[in-house]
Amino acid sequence: MQVKDLKRTYKISKTDELNALKGLTFDLPESGMVFILGKSGSGKSTLLNILGGLDKATSGEIIYKGKDINCYTQSQLNKYRNVECGFIFQEYNVIPELNVFENVAIAAQLQGEKEVTARVEDVLKKVDLDGYGNRKISQLSGGQKQRVAIARALIKQSGIILADEPTGALDSVTGESIFGLLKEISKEKLVIVVSHDRDFAERFADRIIELADGKIVSDSDGGYKNIEKDDNADSRTTKSIPLKTAYNIGIKNFKYHPLRMFFCIFFSSICFTLLGVAISASFINVEKTYYNSLIDNNIRQVNVTKHRYKGIGESTLMGIFGAEYRSSTPVLIDGDDYGLLCEKLGAEEFVALSNNGKVNRFQEQLLLLKDREKFLEIWDAHPDLIKSINLNGYVHLPENGLNKLGFELTGKLPANKLEVAVPESVYNAFALLGYSCEGREYEINSPDDLIGKKIQVDERGVEYYTVTGVVYSDCTVKDCQSEKHNYHEKFYVHEDFGNFKYVEYELPQDKNKLKEIVNFEFNYEDEESGFFRLESELAFNDYDGVDVYLKQKAGFYLSAVFGVLSVLLLANFLTASINSQRKQMGVLKSMGAGKTSLIKIYAANMGITVGIIFACSYILTLIGNWLFNLYMSNPAAGIVMNFMPFNGWLPLILFVIIGAVTAASCFVPLIKAVNKYPAEHLR
Repeated sequence: MQVKDLKRTYKISKTDELNALKGLTFDLPESGMVFILGKSGSGKSTLLNILGGLDKATSGEIIYKGKDINCYTQSQLNKYRNVECGFIFQEYNVIPELNVFENVAIAAQLQGEKEVTARVEDVLKKVDLDGYGNRKISQLSGGQKQRVAIARALIKQSGIILADEPTGALDSVTGESIFGLLKEISKEKLVIVVSHDRDFAERFADRIIELADGKIVSDSDGGYKNIEKDDNADSRTTKSIPLKTAYNIGIKNFKYHPLRMFFCIFFSSICFTLLGVAISASFINVEKTYYNSLIDNNIRQVNVTKHRYKGIGESTLMGIFGAEYRSSTPVLIDGDDYGLLCEKLGAEEFVALSNNGKVNRFQEQLLLLKDREKFLEIWDAHPDLIKSINLNGYVHLPENGLNKLGFELTGKLPANKLEVAVPESVYNAFALLGYSCEGREYEINSPDDLIGKKIQVDERGVEYYTVTGVVYSDCTVKDCQSEKHNYHEKFYVHEDFGNFKYVEYELPQDKNKLKEIVNFEFNYEDEESGFFRLESELAFNDYDGVDVYLKQKAGFYLSAVFGVLSVLLLANFLTASINSQRKQMGVLKSMGAGKTSLIKIYAANMGITVGIIFACSYILTLIGNWLFNLYMSNPAAGIVMNFMPFNGWLPLILFVIIGAVTAASCFVPLIKAVNKYPAEHLR
């Protein structure tokens, strides 16, 4: 090896420079032990780093095997460090994540060797570490750690061993043992030792070069001897670190900054959970949700109401994201609407139309008809006959409607607008209290006595309606208030009555038909006549705009916000993680590890991070979706609504996003780190 006019200058600031080496020229033999002495700051470590390809000279030449290594590319330098040089550092620079065997084996593995067990055991014997292969680095003394570093250099079978203060951290006895071992090695290899210990140098060195202020001040052998120019480079090549070893190092790197790692994973998981909930919201299908909710809750009866838009509004919460919705008001259902609903919902199905107001006017008539005290007396004496006069509206039924309810009819149902069939409770009231019309009083002894009579039922109290029949619900006082017998409290009128507020509709058993009905509600809309809604105990329409808010607005904005937060958190953690492991990176690069090897290690680290964050985020997302569904439901009433059901694409999408964000966060700091010279990491 020839060194010609070697210089190294460091920029301290824009205007100041430090000249660490000032034009060094000398030669080195193929074997022997060469000591480079000098005080701190003399440039000896800088020289050693440049000779070993750990740093780059500012100018000059280092001719080795006929080529100037100062002109090597990064790839050529990796091979030079891997094949031609072995490094022994003052602070050992063994990798604490690996045991003794793995620390030595990795140097051979980087040269492409697969089966290295025999060679590792042999080299451990040479450095008096036989049987120490499974020991952890933390279990070794300083001298033993240095012997591991020497074994790692020896297994590479390189022509040059570079040792930077190899005994600086050892006691004198151990130091002498280490130098004795290096002296033995120097019989076959060139061993270059940087040291400040002149005593050891004079005892073990074949040659001493002394530096001061970046210059050679003395050289015990100034001639150019044993120089061999060989243009045939070593045929061995640099290989990538084995995946198992990379994974082993990567997973053990998590012990650095455990608290930082915990908070990063915790907050990243929260961000990705919220992102996952936002993604789930983007999958919301209101029609499918309502359809499934009807089935899940075994809802058999719904109300169909008619509404007309009355303007455009903006809710406070939606307004944050600029979402608008059209406000509406319920309107009366007319005959044309009834025909449309019969067509869309199925004429053969049971349909009932009614309003939802109390018919207090008729109750007042009954109370005023006779003496109040007599009424109350009769009421107390015959509760099973009068039952209830809590009349609550009007109902229209098709011919088969009463049969489906299990009701009986005396007379007939109304055939025109001014006819009415009364419930059993109204007939009982007339039978007990008597009937009065236009100043005449009548006794009512049978339904036939009431049929044909005129009564006022309209709350306006204007028109008289002819009684066409009496409907018997056959319900007790207790079950008269039940959902099944709700119709005993209504007057039965013709479809042209004109005061209907909603349609009570019995849902079909057929699921496809049910889908058509739900589809009709969500897709039928007429700007002039309005639109229809299905209403049941699901109270689904209380959530109008949920899909707009979550799917169209909030989903997008929340995804963007939480995505940015996740990138920042992960970038901070991974950058700090990579920076904290710069020394490890420098050691690996000093052994010839290239970009692929380093990326493997940190890809393993990144993969573990992705796995942990994904598992936490996905589980929390499912919990979040469940809580949201619970909030939108009514557990007290036993109502369950799955606004955000499980979607098979969610885990894949979430995993891809987390992986992409993690990779993006790791890419810049990792590329910057792997492009630096090893000496920059080891300083």
